[in-house]
Amino acid sequence: MSRPSIGIIIEHQRHAYRVLEVREPLDSNYLYEVIVERLTGHAPGTHHGMRIKNQHKHWREIGEHYAVCNCCNELPPCSGIRAERAVQQSVEAMKVPDGYCPACKEPITHRQKKYVFPGPNLLNPFGADGVQFHQRSKCQSSAAAYEEKWVKADPTRARSLLTLTCPGHVIVHHDGTGECHRADGESCPHIHARHQSYSACYTQSHGCGKECPRNGHPGCRLHPDLTPAGTMKGMIP
Repeated sequence: MSRPSIGIIIEHQRHAYRVLEVREPLDSNYLYEVIVERLTGHAPGTHHGMRIKNQHKHWREIGEHYAVCNCCNELPPCSGIRAERAVQQSVEAMKVPDGYCPACKEPITHRQKKYVFPGPNLLNPFGADGVQFHQRSKCQSSAAAYEEKWVKADPTRARSLLTLTCPGHVIVHHDGTGECHRADGESCPHIHARHQSYSACYTQSHGCGKECPRNGHPGCRLHPDLTPAGTMKGMIP
């Protein structure tokens, strides 16, 4: 993410702020300290110091003409609308029979692949334990949203590739294998987790150590049949 510009309006936690000053990062975390003027909320004109990460987009720029909720004095969708939507989603979830996918509202057969989340039903307090979703592309986003709730309810639970992330950079080779490089020195949880960035091996300034050819290279696309470490399954290390 580029350095925030002076004078722009940004959204942060459903409020609008104008950027007054940007102080350069003073540590290795590459964090900008942004001084802003609050334009919406109960105290317009209030100055705040905000630290905005340079690596992740925790804010977005909005135009000079923006809508504000008359009740909540927040940018849409405001807290009130979000609460109403949450209640509606809960009501809809309670209409889904046990054994059905909460995303598509269709039954899950024994032959179909599925995501299974053991434990209490977090969508329907009266539903059976062990919520299941189809392993279909149209059901994945709902399954991922449920997994976020599921992990939040018990942080010891292991995430699946639906929501597993890694701050590293993945380099993809000609055969579709990959290498994850992390600045913090920690190990990568899984090569197919969502990473901070990707690049083809031939784009490196020092070239590729494996001397991968550019012709026929998959670019940034990893082979689907890889081990968590990024090697091809069945290969002898």
